[in-house]
Amino acid sequence: MFKKWTSVLAFASANLISGYGVAQDVFPYASNEILSPSTTQVYDFSNVDQLILADVAKGFPGATLAVWHNGEIVNLSAYGYTKIHDENSPKRGFGSDDHDNSPSLPESEMVPTTTATMYDLASNTKMYSTNYALQYLVSQGMLDLDSKVEDILPDFKDNKCQEGAESCDIISGKASVTVRDLLHHTAGNEPTVEYYMESGEMYSQQRQKTMELMLKTDLKYSPHTVVAYSDIDYMILGQIIEEITGQRQDEFMEKTFYAPLDLTHTGYRLLNQPVNGHTYQPEQFAATEVYGNTREGQLTFDNIRTYTLQGEVHDEKTYYSMEGIAGHAGLFSNAVDMMKLMSLMLNDGSYEGVQYFTQDVIDEFVTINPDFEDKGFALGWNVNHNKGKSWLFGDYASESTFGHSGWVGTASLIDPENRVMIILLGNKKNTHIKMDCGNEFCGSFEGDSMNVGRYGAVMEEVYKSLGLAKNVQFSQSPDKLMHTH
Repeated sequence: MFKKWTSVLAFASANLISGYGVAQDVFPYASNEILSPSTTQVYDFSNVDQLILADVAKGFPGATLAVWHNGEIVNLSAYGYTKIHDENSPKRGFGSDDHDNSPSLPESEMVPTTTATMYDLASNTKMYSTNYALQYLVSQGMLDLDSKVEDILPDFKDNKCQEGAESCDIISGKASVTVRDLLHHTAGNEPTVEYYMESGEMYSQQRQKTMELMLKTDLKYSPHTVVAYSDIDYMILGQIIEEITGQRQDEFMEKTFYAPLDLTHTGYRLLNQPVNGHTYQPEQFAATEVYGNTREGQLTFDNIRTYTLQGEVHDEKTYYSMEGIAGHAGLFSNAVDMMKLMSLMLNDGSYEGVQYFTQDVIDEFVTINPDFEDKGFALGWNVNHNKGKSWLFGDYASESTFGHSGWVGTASLIDPENRVMIILLGNKKNTHIKMDCGNEFCGSFEGDSMNVGRYGAVMEEVYKSLGLAKNVQFSQSPDKLMHTH
């Protein structure tokens, strides 16, 4: 069973369980109303352990899980290893039907995941950096969500067709795009533009040039006609934050949120700069792609990384074109810091008497877009409207649930109705590519199809452990998989 969480501002030494590693620590926070222990209820999460350990046994690298319920952190556990493959591991050839993802590193070189392990949050950056900044700016009266983007960033304008051209397929409408549209993913932007490997004038591996190019990038759709989930939307939102605050996004977030909240394992480019006096080494991070950004050797472009990524952001646009700092990706954190950060959304936007954003602003940001309810987006947040996000939140989360996912293997869940918060941090991309996809390019990783990599199954087991899944039987305790040593 898990220990009662205490108010000691330090980690208890981890109790590693099983050869695959389950670490359970005493949670160090107790001063916040949301994060403080409020009950003596003890829950059995052995079914969750069994599910995750089954994936680790099949070659899922590692994961950290934290669960808050009814005023108490009730689970803080770590599984597996920070890295099971590196760039020296044998590559799979194109067309290979090999799906064995057993660790290629010797056990002596595999570092067990702990509850302090930091993960690349990928698109959870959109929420816990960009959305939080915007929610703050709106609460402070520094930003109107219905402001036109071009009023804040004057270079956000439609390109003009060349004079005398027989045809022109440029879609116009940027003048009508608002900040709200970017958050709703209805601005009409491309889902992604790979500036780091584009040709001609759209090529950029410099941050300032990329910021200029993203404003000049043609729309893909007419604004307000479709929901197209877009990194470009959030790259532009990051630029809006920097324009309003006069600070680079990482600096603004560190000064406004992360340092005041005493988040010592959260930030951008953590390998490059100290955080609250702390410096970090690669082994303290969960690794992502095995062969850099090459997809098992299938890709190449200028300056491409070929070594295993560990402590460096995986996202290519962020790393190569934005110097590691962007609105859509780049943030790192661990489960402990994420619990504190997420708690703002259930604590009226405040922590220890400091108001970061108001409840009215929270309510506005998590309200479904009424024009596209079936798409399940509020202002950036994924919302479980009509239980439409079961792939992310599982079948038992309430319709009021909101959160986000991250491509490399992270998922956040905040359920106000059931008073539940869950952060699942995994590194599913430290697995091999499935090279028998039948296409010219294979992009699916072995970890993508495992339960931990698909999120919803883990969330469901957590809800079962909390007694929030009616008429559902728990899995049996995995005694044969786990033993203290």
